[in-house]
Parts: sequence; structure tokens; C-alpha cells
Amino acid sequence: MDTKQYKSDLWSQLKDAHGKILYTYVTHQKQLWLASLKQSIVGWLQIGLTAVSTVGFLSIIITNQTTLAWAAGICSVVSLALNLYSRSANMGEEVSKRRKTIDALWPIVQDYISLLTDFWNEEGVDQIKQRRQDLQDRTDAVYKDAPRTGWLAYQLAKIALKKDKEQSFDGGESDLLLPENLRYRN
Repeated sequence: MDTKQYKSDLWSQLKDAHGKILYTYVTHQKQLWLASLKQSIVGWLQIGLTAVSTVGFLSIIITNQTTLAWAAGICSVVSLALNLYSRSANMGEEVSKRRKTIDALWPIVQDYISLLTDFWNEEGVDQIKQRRQDLQDRTDAVYKDAPRTGWLAYQLAKIALKKDKEQSFDGGESDLLLPENLRYRN
């Protein structure tokens, strides 16, 4: 086997694996944002509907209007439905699981970058293969416990990574984030 060709193929595979894990990481971030947004919207709707139904029932006592009774009753039923939905959907647990997944994926993303950085230096093929296997095993362990993501989160991740360059810096941009004495010098 041609070692140079094999190492080139290995390099391509590692770049591909890094891209996939980065996409997964950002997709889970977007799914977390969507889950948190849904949880927040449902919570505010519950508060609003409870307030409207309470005020509506108090208004019925004062004004004795059937229209208010119907409006308060409908708001009360919708509020109850949202309460039941939020209990059965376990939105807080979903948010927690997503955060755990994101936290577990981040070091793997960074370790792929480190492996790619070290790749062409002194490491032999066997060492690279061992580090690759370790990363694959760690990734597999995270995926087994990770909640699924949806189409919308993937589309948001695609926009974030490709268009907004969310996980990258333009030339020199990362240097500007460092104290002046640590910036790259030519």
C-alpha cells in the first residue's frame, strides 16, 4: 500500500468527519434554540390565557355578560390544553438533554481540529488511526444518548455555517480577539 496515498485519504476522511461533527454540533445548538423558544412561547401563552380567563370570570361576576363567560371559558380550556401538553412534552427535559449533547460534542469538535493540526507533523499513521478511532468511539457514545434533530434545525445550521460563518473567522479576525502582545506577527 502506498503510505503517502493512504495518508492523503486519511486526511480527507478526517476533514469530512470534522465537518459532519461540526454540523451536528451546530444543528443541536439550533434545535436547542427552537426547543427553548417553544418552551418560552408556551409558558407565556399559559400565563396570558390564565390571566385572561381569570379576568374574564371576574368580569362575569361584575357585568353578568355571557360573551365574557364564553371567552373566559375558551381561554380556560386552551390554557388547560397547553398545561397538559407542556407536562406530557417534557420540554424542560428536552432542553436539558440538548445542552448535555452540545457540551459533549464541543470537545470532540476541538479534538478533530487538534488532530488535523497535528496530522502532517511527526505523527505516524498508526497514531493517527488510533486517535481517529478514539474520536469515532466518543462520537458514537454521544450519539447514542442524543435526542434527534429536525429539518428546520439542520437548515438553520446550514445557514449559520455556510452563510453566516458562525464557527469560523475571516482572515485576521481571530487575531483581533487576542491581547495585542499575543497577536500573530509576520
